[in-house]
Amino acid sequence: MRSGPTASVDRAGETEEEAARRWGAIMPSFVLGRFKRLPLRPGEVWRGGVFRMPGWYAGEDGKRIRPMVAMWVSTSSGLASSPDVLDLGDEPFPHALQTLMDFASSDEGGSARPSLVEVKDPGLAEYLNDALSGTGVAIACSHKLDALQPVMADLAEHMAGRPEPPSALDARGVTVDRL
Repeated sequence: MRSGPTASVDRAGETEEEAARRWGAIMPSFVLGRFKRLPLRPGEVWRGGVFRMPGWYAGEDGKRIRPMVAMWVSTSSGLASSPDVLDLGDEPFPHALQTLMDFASSDEGGSARPSLVEVKDPGLAEYLNDALSGTGVAIACSHKLDALQPVMADLAEHMAGRPEPPSALDARGVTVDRL
């Protein structure tokens, strides 16, 4: 990718720099270039995004907080990215994108790009679709991200130092409608 007057233009007619400003952070072209050079793994699906941490902990001022965290899970391997804890006031979408790119470059992510990324948030789906345009990675919005549940439960157990108590929906035959 080039910058300046010969910069490429995305499907909305804006330069890469304009798109980067709209994304909330400038994504250096070498980072995206490195991501594009990773092999595309057909059938590889990652699910994730930005979520509230499953447990509470004491913040710097001593108040109990549940910060936001960006993370991804490979549905084929079950391996997860390292959670990226957001500071209060951070823009979440750039963190989700950076965590996704870091995961792709890691051993856990298989040093490859997924062919499909699924997220719950339509805004994040749009952001990732814009940011990863031309990489061969499809973005989809899904209301059910099952692969994240065991990872979030493990994270909660690690934070609390003990297993989390079961929720009401964990009981056999219990549904939201029955509650």
